[in-house]
Amino acid sequence: MQRDLVAVSKLSNEEIIRRVQNRDQDAFAELMTRFTPRIWGLVFSNARQYQDAEEIKMDIWMAVWKNIRDLRNIESFGAWLHRIASNACKRYYTVGRQARHEIPHEAAVIAEQLDEVAAARYRERQLIADIKEAVHHLPQKLRSVGELFYLESWRVRTHDKLITKIPLPDEVYDRNDGPAFSPMGDRIAVGCEMGNVYVWNIADPDNPLVLKGHKADSRVSAFSPDGQRLISYARDEPQRVWDLETCQEINRLEIDNAIDPAGLVYSPCGEFIAAELRTEIRIWDAENLTSLRSIPQPKPHYWRTTPLVFSPCSRYIAGSTWWEESYDSLAIRVWDVETCEQVAEVRGHGYLLESLAFSPNGKLLSAGCMDGTIVLWELEL
Repeated sequence: MQRDLVAVSKLSNEEIIRRVQNRDQDAFAELMTRFTPRIWGLVFSNARQYQDAEEIKMDIWMAVWKNIRDLRNIESFGAWLHRIASNACKRYYTVGRQARHEIPHEAAVIAEQLDEVAAARYRERQLIADIKEAVHHLPQKLRSVGELFYLESWRVRTHDKLITKIPLPDEVYDRNDGPAFSPMGDRIAVGCEMGNVYVWNIADPDNPLVLKGHKADSRVSAFSPDGQRLISYARDEPQRVWDLETCQEINRLEIDNAIDPAGLVYSPCGEFIAAELRTEIRIWDAENLTSLRSIPQPKPHYWRTTPLVFSPCSRYIAGSTWWEESYDSLAIRVWDVETCEQVAEVRGHGYLLESLAFSPNGKLLSAGCMDGTIVLWELEL
């Protein structure tokens, strides 16, 4: 029987999960595609090398397939998956490794295997040390790129030819904020002067989705981590949440004391939405949009903390001060999402920021400044 993968991709998350509970393998493949980006940051931050991260990921989805029939509250799947991922990361370097191989009983065999493991670990540490030494002696302009590529597994892809060309409707015009990409890179969204929001699939640029509801001058806030939802806004209007499968508005978020433009950010796990307000950073539940926490911002920069970014594990959120007496004293602060306590502070970028990002393992924080420089900090969280 030919499998209808296209039909499966159009189902809602709840429908997909119910099918997986009934042992539908096509639905399971779709579920992995949608939710792997939500847990990858957590997995990568706990893995010692990329191959380990891939194995942990497979352990997670094997556990999901084995236990999903026992999941009664489908709406809690995201949190349930996150718990499985956390437990898989903890087990991998303990009992997880033993489960992959036969455990020897003879002392000589145990000693031989220990020697092999120790030698492999030594070679791995020596290789990393050699790479760090080589990167350290690179010119400053190349050093940051070398650290990201060789030490943090960031990859830069180059393309010799045009990937796609998107015809823009007349009502879409060029603005400073530009288009927004979905987390998987397969969709592009942009607002327009007449209020409509256009969403293009890279593979089908001639047939965009058109989201209608804003009165004028709409803008895109954020895609959800699985790319199935989009938040947009317009001045003096609430934020609108759209289901991209149905092109329907499914919820609204009223934000008091907001800053214009009022950009939102999703956590990688998909459970939280955060926004900078005039005196605080506020965090909402991403599903029902109820307010969960507030992180007060101290003076004198209390009126703006931008940009905001969650760490890959979704445990921390970082934001940069917009003004603090002078450019030289600007700070980037990191808070614990659960406790709202500040856990780190870095300085030295000396200019307002265009972007802020964590490395995949959460150990580096990079800042893109308006003067064209990129600054990196190593965090100990």
